Amino acid sequence: MNDGKKSEYSLLKIRSSQDISKDNQYDVKFVSATNKTITYLTVKKDLTLPILFVGFTIFLFGLAIGSYINHRRIWINTNEGTLAAHTNRNYYGFKREIDTMLHKHHLQEVNDKYEVEDKNE
Repeated sequence: MNDGKKSEYSLLKIRSSQDISKDNQYDVKFVSATNKTITYLTVKKDLTLPILFVGFTIFLFGLAIGSYINHRRIWINTNEGTLAAHTNRNYYGFKREIDTMLHKHHLQEVNDKYEVEDKNE
């Protein structure tokens, strides 16, 4: 788009009305300028952080109880005279403790239904 004329380059200083380049046929003049400081960032205080911290602490406490502490359940049916038990760890140690307790009271030792099934096969 150059029609044979030499292009013109000029630099512009902010808030300055001086001519920067020689033989410039156009004048640029600042009449007024105002500075505005604008940001789109907003800072807010998050009031839910203590609630989240308490919930996370309860979660970790429950995780420790569920993962690292043995669960043991014992059911006794007094009508039929039966005993049932369940543990999530150390089955043989739990069985030995129950057998020791039953032996103290002169009762029959525990018969594991899975051991009985294995012997019958």
